[in-house]
Order: sequence, then C-alpha cells, then structure tokens
Amino acid sequence: MTRTLSILGGTGSIGPEVVSEATGAGRQVKAPARSAEAEQTLSQAGALPIRGDAAQPEHWIAETKGARALAQHGYVTAPASG
Repeated sequence: MTRTLSILGGTGSIGPEVVSEATGAGRQVKAPARSAEAEQTLSQAGALPIRGDAAQPEHWIAETKGARALAQHGYVTAPASG
C-alpha cells in the first residue's frame, strides 16, 4: 500500500527537496500548484500536482483526503478578518 503525503509549498525554497525525498522513499506525493509551471515542476519530481493555491484550501483540500500526513513548507497568509 502506497502512503500518500500532501505537501504545501512543494515548489518553494524547501519543498522540492521534501518532494524529492518523499518520492524517492516510495511515497505518493500530492501538492497544490498555482501555475502550469509549478504543475510541471511537481510532475517532473514524481508528485501529483493539484491545481490551486495553498492559501485557498477550498480548491485542494478534498484531494488530500486519505493522506497519511500534511506537511507545510510554504508561507501562507490568512485573509484579514473584518
């Protein structure tokens, strides 16, 4: 059974190393990607890109269901409350 890891910030400064280590260890990795370029970067690293912005979980949260872990390696700002 393949263990799935969801990574926020998979194309940032630290995330690519985490993606590489996880896929190299046989983990299935899913990560949000804001652009086609980010999707390509994740795919080339062996991850399954999820189109969306980490700051907008409603676009990607359903794709993380069943993951063994969610690792955040990105800086996410919350919208200002009013």
